[in-house]
Amino acid sequence: MKKSKFHLFLVLFYGLSGCIQSSREPLNNASSDPDVYTRTQPPLKLNKVWETDTIFTTVESIVFYPIQNILIASNINGDPTKKDGNGFLSRLTTKGEVIDLHWVTGLNAPKGMGIYGNKLYVTDIDELVEIDIEKSKIVKKYPVIGAEFLSDVVIDSQGIVYFTDSNTNKIHQLKGDMITTWLENADLDGPNGLFVTERHLLITSMASSDLRSINMTTGKIKVVTDNIGAGHGIMAIGNGGYLISNWQGEIYYLNADGTKFKILDTKKDNINAADIEYIKEKNLLLVPTFFDNRIMAYSLHE
Repeated sequence: MKKSKFHLFLVLFYGLSGCIQSSREPLNNASSDPDVYTRTQPPLKLNKVWETDTIFTTVESIVFYPIQNILIASNINGDPTKKDGNGFLSRLTTKGEVIDLHWVTGLNAPKGMGIYGNKLYVTDIDELVEIDIEKSKIVKKYPVIGAEFLSDVVIDSQGIVYFTDSNTNKIHQLKGDMITTWLENADLDGPNGLFVTERHLLITSMASSDLRSINMTTGKIKVVTDNIGAGHGIMAIGNGGYLISNWQGEIYYLNADGTKFKILDTKKDNINAADIEYIKEKNLLLVPTFFDNRIMAYSLHE
């Protein structure tokens, strides 16, 4: 077994994670309020709004489809690395009511998802799968040569799809119908969650336990914050703030200057926090709980 695979295996199933030593830089220079450097309490709190029953199976990711006002969840349903055909996607309402548990089937171990228009893009071990949401149908599968553990997906305003491979430390790109490797050999260590802004691609890492920012023009990489555990999902909430999930069962609130606060901890209850979604218009944070087989929803409050 390659070292990267073994490291990821430890992170996933035993909750171990390393931490690189690096100077940290802020996401931007927007925050000049000195209070952000002196706070000892988190500026935001979470209140649970609802939770589903344990009807999902290894639920990894969740996304919001505003056209139908629904949520879509990915279920690995087995070994995250095995091509067993057991994986499926579910649809549910934004109130946690299941519409169709086995909405799209025929997948292996679906993980990260991203939506552009009416197309849903899902990573599936060594393929990127394109689904027509309105037709509830898989329309295309894009094999990724050399891929081992495709993870999260993010799509920019032009419809370019970026997705990580946590085992090979690469970021791939789908542009038009062409798959290319957008970034490799860049000191990445278990890249997972992605978020794209106008100028930067943000990456959480499960193995190096940090959040990095890549300048989309220059390719410069900087560490924004570290010690985030098995870094998984990342979502913007406005005003320069971000939410980051630690797969082991934590949610962090990250200020624009790089300081962070833990606002959720379910580790003691053995409840994971996988690839999160945040719906700003509904003030709703969605947390897939992986092995716990539930989805939990929270509202954010000061």
